[in-house]
Amino acid sequence: MRNILFVILGMLYSISHYGQGPRPEQDEFGKWGLVSEDGISLTEHIYDKMQKAGPYFLVESWYYWGALDKEGQEIIPPKYSEIRISGPDMFIVKYLLTYGVLDQHGQVVIEPGLEAIDHIRSDGAILAKRDGQWSYFLHNQRLIDEPIFERYARVPRFSPCLSCSLKEADQKAQKDMLTYIYTHIKYPGDARENGIEGTVVVSFIVNKSGQIREPEVIYTLSDDCDEEALRVILSMPNWVPGEIDGKPVNCRFKLPIKYKLQ
Repeated sequence: MRNILFVILGMLYSISHYGQGPRPEQDEFGKWGLVSEDGISLTEHIYDKMQKAGPYFLVESWYYWGALDKEGQEIIPPKYSEIRISGPDMFIVKYLLTYGVLDQHGQVVIEPGLEAIDHIRSDGAILAKRDGQWSYFLHNQRLIDEPIFERYARVPRFSPCLSCSLKEADQKAQKDMLTYIYTHIKYPGDARENGIEGTVVVSFIVNKSGQIREPEVIYTLSDDCDEEALRVILSMPNWVPGEIDGKPVNCRFKLPIKYKLQ
């Protein structure tokens, strides 16, 4: 019996916990407020929903979203139909039918008016759709960089299934990917001897041709476990590339692999 179990935790990876520090609290009327680690109220319980997002808390009131900082200060009033964090502490917001960007102080970076926003890079460049065309924008100037999608594209798949429905194709691809990893990965000897268990998360680009490019570990476990995860991912055959409007596009993919001794 093998002493290794590798579990794919999901096509997208997230770690969500409140840990120490402020946390949401719901009162007897179903309203949410923010309380300190010691249970001291930092805000009134006036919000319909509240969720932690990085160092911030997204809040909903009367179907509109805003954001609080960790001190409970309302940095963005609830007036947007959608809100999410992306890039270097920036907020992507939807107002009426278009999208814009606010900074960590709630100041406008780009006024709502974009048709869609995929993500914001670490350098502040925004991948957005304007006038029907996807491009990166920085300081409202269109860049020539080729887009790499993280959100809007049809997700790349490990293997094809021409006769399957989309759901069946996704299920088959995930099963094939798990089988490939289980078959090819080897538990590093030092990690086994030292009882090291946990998760490595690798980010990589699946380009228009389905080739894997620029893999990097974004959640580390140990040097040898990280290196083995990278080795196996680089050994994979070409994927089915992601798509937008039926056309192949470059996509960033995040893959978690859990090492567990048995």
